[in-house]
Amino acid sequence: MSFEIYPNKKMFPLYLAICIIICGLSYLGFTKIEVSNSIDQTYIRYIMVSLFILGAYYGVPALIAYLRILFSSKAKITINEEGIIDNLTSYSCGKINWSDVTDIKIQNAYNIKFLIIEVANPDSLLSQQTKRKQRMLKSVVKKFGSPAVIPQTKVNCSLESMELQMKKYMALAY
Repeated sequence: MSFEIYPNKKMFPLYLAICIIICGLSYLGFTKIEVSNSIDQTYIRYIMVSLFILGAYYGVPALIAYLRILFSSKAKITINEEGIIDNLTSYSCGKINWSDVTDIKIQNAYNIKFLIIEVANPDSLLSQQTKRKQRMLKSVVKKFGSPAVIPQTKVNCSLESMELQMKKYMALAY
């Protein structure tokens, strides 16, 4: 028996919106530049191209992650007798066995509730991830003390009900 939590597909990521706006404004700035001095125009074009590349560099992965949430049937959190399988986002930790979980708690940060799944050895969980995921998850560990963090905005149910289900399964495992 397992309990599945699906992503909140209605929430458009603010991060992606900001990247789209930066790319759009830099593209418009690049095509509409009319400066009398050609040297100033060259520098402004370099700045606009740099902004566009920067927006695309961060925006394309955000778009891919958002499309994955929208269309992938694997984008979910599964809670079962063995542990938690977190495939909600592209930066999720994957499978976490109950033997590795030390505590489950809810914490408020940045005016958002986060469900934090504390693990005995965060470094072993990080070592199982790709290099790109490791960089992102290391910053999450610095902020929350665990790489397994689920924000309220990413799921369709309350974090309190998720916490209760996880604690129920955790008690069955021990």
